[in-house]
Amino acid sequence: MPPLCYKQNAEATIARRKAFCEGAFQRRILLSVDAMRKYPNGATRQSVQRVLKLPPAGSPLDGPVDLDRLLPVIDHNLRLFREVADDSLPMTALLGCYGHGVVCEAMGHPVFHHVVGGFGSGSMVVEHVADFDALMAMEIQWDLPVTREMRRRLERAKAYAAGKFFLSPYMAQDGLHLMTNLLGYDRAYMALCQQPEETHALCEKAVAIARDFYEFQLNLIGQVAGGWVCERSDWDPWPCISLNLDDYLCCSNEMFQEFGLPYLQRLIDHFGAGLIHYHTPDTRLLKDVARLRNIRIQIGGDPKWPEPIKCLREIRAVAGPDIPLTWMRIQRDPFEGMLRRRELPGNIEYLVSGARDSRDANYLHALAVDYEAPEWL
Repeated sequence: MPPLCYKQNAEATIARRKAFCEGAFQRRILLSVDAMRKYPNGATRQSVQRVLKLPPAGSPLDGPVDLDRLLPVIDHNLRLFREVADDSLPMTALLGCYGHGVVCEAMGHPVFHHVVGGFGSGSMVVEHVADFDALMAMEIQWDLPVTREMRRRLERAKAYAAGKFFLSPYMAQDGLHLMTNLLGYDRAYMALCQQPEETHALCEKAVAIARDFYEFQLNLIGQVAGGWVCERSDWDPWPCISLNLDDYLCCSNEMFQEFGLPYLQRLIDHFGAGLIHYHTPDTRLLKDVARLRNIRIQIGGDPKWPEPIKCLREIRAVAGPDIPLTWMRIQRDPFEGMLRRRELPGNIEYLVSGARDSRDANYLHALAVDYEAPEWL
């Protein structure tokens, strides 16, 4: 692959991630650096909200943050890591600036844009549709000004990022996510019990919507070094669809088995692989998530539970040894301590915060490259 300004060891990184995805890391680990205490030349990370002088969080916006103002902030933050030779790739899921309502907006439904962290702007649906008939009539409208603008943003951002960093597709939404957005949470969850036939029909339709919108992004972004970039999975030998399971965490396992698993598996099978964002260390639903084939799982935090790293043995026991886990967050000193005591399970990407500087980050990565987990982990 051509040189990448913000990643000195891109080829080696992709080779290690390829092995990780292909199941060759059962007793090995990846290490990615999330934050450092000191960045080169005294620089600091930039907040989109602060740099662009946006109003307070929750304030209304006319639309997503302007691309010409957003890209330099993304560029600055990724450039801070160019001396770090870890297992991450510099990338950004650009359409994240449209927020959770992005697909609803692409179908012509009005959304409320507002100030949030991260990309500086997000969205939510505030006008719910009347019923399932109205929901089933909705389609992505590729000739809308908003969908044309999404295409323009991806094309311009790809040209801007060339030789420096990569673009990633934004997370996909399945049937339940569309229902909670467009019907509201109460009506959506009641429909699972009271309108199962209509719910199945909507889940079927949502597979096509998610497939088409994700392919729209993939086609514009293109391949990277013979593979594909994916949010929270970085690089994959196959097109990898990133899926958010947050709304299912309020459901019973039986509901997830009926309305989630078969449709999620069809999306994963269509693309070849899936990254599952599972937003809690609670393993109740995880035992069913682990039934999905060809996946990697990213475990998120939950204020009602200990940090995922403190639940790692339970998570690994339920998920099994063969599913790669990504973005397992851990602070620098506990990471080094567990690594030296050989307490880190393998087949996991550890996302380390608090490295002292780029030199310290590279020191930790060198230790990670040589690490071999004991068989009993």
